[in-house]
Amino acid sequence: MIKVNLFYSFILMVICSSFLYSQSEERMIHFSLNTIRNFNENEFHEYWKPLQGIGGELSFDHPVGELGAGFTLMRFDKQHFSAKSFYGVDYYFLYRHTTEMIGNLTFIAGFDFGIFEFRFDDDEEIRTEAERVEREFAFKLLSGLSYEFIDAWRAELKASYQHIYTRKKIELFYLNLGITKSFSTPGWLKEFFE
Repeated sequence: MIKVNLFYSFILMVICSSFLYSQSEERMIHFSLNTIRNFNENEFHEYWKPLQGIGGELSFDHPVGELGAGFTLMRFDKQHFSAKSFYGVDYYFLYRHTTEMIGNLTFIAGFDFGIFEFRFDDDEEIRTEAERVEREFAFKLLSGLSYEFIDAWRAELKASYQHIYTRKKIELFYLNLGITKSFSTPGWLKEFFE
């Protein structure tokens, strides 16, 4: 129930903001690629070792900030005989708020929410898709810095905290290093935003 209420609250906020804020003529679309590393240690890490991950995001300017969607892919190798190795695939909606600091340096804060998928792959006894794939709701908070080094190109360094809502609480901290390219919104899409 909480998941549904959070989702509907977010959608309502986005729709209402179109009426509360003036529409900007210059909108940008942002595409980013990231490399992701998990750096915390807790009970989860006694059973699984996270490897280097990758991710991508697509977002657009909106009066309340950047809105969009993204995904990450990370391998988790088993550390204990009772565990099964899996790929963690995170599909999420995103919100980012940016604040210009000094020169080309920008502070980023935001959150993601969506589905974290466990794709188990190393057990011969797994026969059905239901046994192979588990999907859970996940929420992530993040902050970081962005530096525009060439016109419309940014390098980003972000730290994030993710809570995956399984029966046993999973908390993961990540360090993301990425690059973002921004494009002007095409005319046909600009009409859709207005």
